[in-house]
Amino acid sequence: MLTAIGDVMRRVYERGWVTTRDGNISMRKREGNYLYITPSGWRKTIVHPEHVVRIEIVKEAHTGELIPNVREGQQPSGELWMHWNLQRDARKTRTVVHVHATHIVAAMYAGARSHVDDMISRQDGVLVVLDHDHRVAQIAQAAE
Repeated sequence: MLTAIGDVMRRVYERGWVTTRDGNISMRKREGNYLYITPSGWRKTIVHPEHVVRIEIVKEAHTGELIPNVREGQQPSGELWMHWNLQRDARKTRTVVHVHATHIVAAMYAGARSHVDDMISRQDGVLVVLDHDHRVAQIAQAAE
């Protein structure tokens, strides 16, 4: 599982979807007490299992809500809370791949509208769509 995080980060880099320090991935095993996430500030082309940050999921004392507990010295992605919010209550979402695709960012600033060519996957409740003109992920959303 942890090896897959590095493999995916290298693939999205090779496709030009992220620069070496952009983007992040998190995974959570079903019924798991830990969230695994890429580290902050780490070159995404060299993420190996020992670099992935393991965050314990604990009950918040005042509310009883499950939250990630970042221990001193841990440096998870700055997008930790976005990842947690997508996975917290979802029954099917166990992996979040967040890319800062340069073509999409540039197109958004230029005022372009999304043009979706086809759906490539709908496994585990996640919908991923590619735009063939730019070869970047346009939409990734829970299909629940």
